[in-house]
Amino acid sequence: MRKIIAVYLILVGAIFIFFIPPFQKADETTHFKKALAVTHGVFYCPANNQITVPKQFTILINEEKLQSIIAKENKKMGLLVWINEVFSTKANYQPSVINIASICQLPPISYLPQSVGLLISQFLYFNQFLSFFSGRFFAYIFFLIWFYFLLKHCPKSIKPLILLTFFLPMTLHQLTAYSYDGVQIMLALTIFVSGIKLVESRLKKINWVIVLIIAFVGFLICRAVVKVAYPTTINPADQIILLKTNPFSILEIIIKTTFIKFPFYLQGVIGIFGWLEYGLDYFTYFFYILLILFTIYQTKLEKKLLLLNWQNIILGSIIFIFYLFLLFINYLFWTPYKSKVIEGIQGRYFLLIFPFLLFFLINIRQRYFPKMKIIKLNIPNWLIAAVCIIIITLIFQNIVSRFYF
Repeated sequence: MRKIIAVYLILVGAIFIFFIPPFQKADETTHFKKALAVTHGVFYCPANNQITVPKQFTILINEEKLQSIIAKENKKMGLLVWINEVFSTKANYQPSVINIASICQLPPISYLPQSVGLLISQFLYFNQFLSFFSGRFFAYIFFLIWFYFLLKHCPKSIKPLILLTFFLPMTLHQLTAYSYDGVQIMLALTIFVSGIKLVESRLKKINWVIVLIIAFVGFLICRAVVKVAYPTTINPADQIILLKTNPFSILEIIIKTTFIKFPFYLQGVIGIFGWLEYGLDYFTYFFYILLILFTIYQTKLEKKLLLLNWQNIILGSIIFIFYLFLLFINYLFWTPYKSKVIEGIQGRYFLLIFPFLLFFLINIRQRYFPKMKIIKLNIPNWLIAAVCIIIITLIFQNIVSRFYF
C-alpha cells in the first residue's frame, strides 16, 4: 500500500508540476512575482515598487504564448514545440526591472517553499522555464515531507482522513502552484492533527499544545492582508443597506446559494483547475465522491477520539461559522446587487476545513447512529493500484487535452 501511495503522489505531483504551463493556475502570475521578490530578499515593496531580477523572468512574465491561453479553454500549444522551447531556451541573467506594486501586501512567509526552488535554480543557471518548474518542484517536496511528519504522528483511525484530504486532486494542484494556498492547507492539516492529539491525550501533551499554537498563529500570518479588490459593478455599501432593510432575506440567500452552488463546491473540492475553465471527468468525480462517503461510513474512531455532545456542537458551529464567513465576505464584495445567489466562492476554499468536516461527520455517525455496522472489506492491492492508474491517466489526459494539441 505504501508503494502505491508513493507512486500516486509522485506521478500526480509530476503532472501538476511539469505538464501545466506557467501561470495557468489561479493568479499564478501575481504569486510568481511575490515568490521571485522573496527569492531576492524583498519581503515588502520598496518605495518605487520595483525590483531588479534576471531578464529571463521578465521575458517569462510577458510571454505572449503563456499569457494568451490563461482561462481560455480553446487556446492550446503544440506539446512537442513547447517541450523543445523549455529545454532549448538559453538562460539570460542580465538585470531587468519588474513592477511589484500588485503584490506588496501578500504574506512573504507563504512563498518561502517556492522561493527556495527559484534560488536553487539560479545557482544551477537554469533558464526561465526550468526555474519556474523548479519553484513548483521544491515546494511540493517540502509539503510532502511536512505531510509525512503529520501522517506519522496522527492516530491510526485519523490517517484515512488526512490521506483523503491530501490525495484530493485539488489539494495536489494547489500544493504544486505558486500560491499561498499550499502553506495554508498544510497549516490547517497541522492544526487538525495537533487538535486530534490533544483530544486523544485529554490535553496532557504540552508539545502538541505548542504545535497547535504555532500552527494557528502561522495560519493567521499566512493569510493575505490586502486591500479588498472587487468588480466596479459591485457596491458593498448597497449590500449592507439591503441587509439592514430586510435582515431575514439573508436566510433565503444562504439556503438558495447552498442548494444551487453545492454541486459546484463539491466539484471544486475534488478538482476544478486553472481559472475554473477545466476540471476532471465524471468517473473521477464519482470515484472521489464514493471515496469520501466510504471514508465517513467505514472509519471507526477510538473511544478517546469520540467527542461529547457539547464538543460536537462546538466543532459543528466552527465549521458552520467558517461557511457563513465565506458567504458574507463574498456577498459583500463579489455578488451583484439584489442577487439571491452568492458568487465568488470556490470549492478549494473548503480544503482548509475538509478534515474537520470529515471528523465531525464520523463523530455524528458513530455517536448517534451506533447501529450502523462497519463492513470489513479486504480490498486487494492490485485493485487499488489499478484504480490509481486509471485516475492518474484521466488526470493526465484532462490536462494534456486542455493545454496541448
